[in-house]
Amino acid sequence: MKTFRLRISHGLSMFPDIIKNTTDPDKALNFLKYETSPYSRGYSKSIEVDGKVYVKNIAINDAKVFKEDYICHEESVDFSQRIWRMILLKL
Repeated sequence: MKTFRLRISHGLSMFPDIIKNTTDPDKALNFLKYETSPYSRGYSKSIEVDGKVYVKNIAINDAKVFKEDYICHEESVDFSQRIWRMILLKL
């Protein structure tokens, strides 16, 4: 199981970095998309896993890349849900 290290960095010494760890890729993606800083507006968020770093700040948004690497594709989920519906309807 992979451990995702979630970090909010402010770049200023007066605000400490906020660091969390999780093994859930959905929680890590939600962190990258929606988490905000309690201290200031000028911050960047990053996820570190397997030597790779995914960053979100004003200039960079790696949420889509992270989703492609660690979250299953919705098309396959939708397809499998359709198959299960067909099976259940025939029973």
